[in-house]
Amino acid sequence: MEISYSQCGDYLIPDLILPEAEQKPIGKYGRMRKHYLKDHRPVLYSNLLLSGKLQQGVQANPLNGLAALLQAAPAPAQDNTAVEDDLDTAMDFINSL
Repeated sequence: MEISYSQCGDYLIPDLILPEAEQKPIGKYGRMRKHYLKDHRPVLYSNLLLSGKLQQGVQANPLNGLAALLQAAPAPAQDNTAVEDDLDTAMDFINSL
């Protein structure tokens, strides 16, 4: 791969061009994520921007992360016998009226 350079004063600056990214509307939460990345995660923001994956990163579905989190740490199984007993007691009370 051959890189061309432009001379600016005494410096040679590489002529880098970002690949054209597909411009889809990112919506409210995509803009919020982009703003968060830019302010709080500048290295990740720069990496996504320079690799051309920023648009994909802000359009990611937040439910995918939630699904992965639930698979990694599922909710503990609940013992429903206490709930059923309370429901039976409530139904007995209602039927006695």
